[in-house]
Amino acid sequence: MLQNLKTSPKGGKVGILMNNENTQAEMASSGQRMEVGVIAARYATYDLTHDEAQALIGDPKPVGKVIKDAIRNYLKSLPRTLAQRIARARLDWVNSDIAEKNFQQIPCESEYTLETVHPGRNMSTDEVLEYIKALGPEFEPADVHDLADYGADHPDEQRKHPIAELASVWVSPGGHRFVAYLCGRGSGRGLYLDYVAGGWRGYYRFLVRRKKQSA
Repeated sequence: MLQNLKTSPKGGKVGILMNNENTQAEMASSGQRMEVGVIAARYATYDLTHDEAQALIGDPKPVGKVIKDAIRNYLKSLPRTLAQRIARARLDWVNSDIAEKNFQQIPCESEYTLETVHPGRNMSTDEVLEYIKALGPEFEPADVHDLADYGADHPDEQRKHPIAELASVWVSPGGHRFVAYLCGRGSGRGLYLDYVAGGWRGYYRFLVRRKKQSA
């Protein structure tokens, strides 16, 4: 993780600073420390995935509180519309109805990581939601914004099996309810819609948020 920053063509100095345990002691002012933090945050968004940046924040090694806070704040400040998230995933096909106007982002009060769960049998949407609920209070269904992020950070997973989100639901002009799913077809990757009422085959995975527990 830190090595990626160090070997980046533009980010060599950042990597050196972050790996130097004496850096903070040598800096003359908090302003300089903040400058390093902001630089590190900028490079983190280019050289690291979102999950890797989150892991860096939680790394017990002496990375430095200022740098961790800068990375955390910079990630929060990123303009992350649904269109931008989908663009970052570099998909080959996207259903044109998967747009901000149809799918609102579902907020979460806690920090969370994204995981997939696999019930392993044919289920209705309501049954899958009950399955997720039974996993524990730290789990909840992910939304389509999360799904786009997951597709960007784990592009090969959808080639193994389709991955659906169940938190964002679009009601079409005809009154049908749809959710989004990632799938691979041949060498391509896409983001599609499927009927909520249609049920799910046993090979589907479902994206969930796993909320971080308070210390």
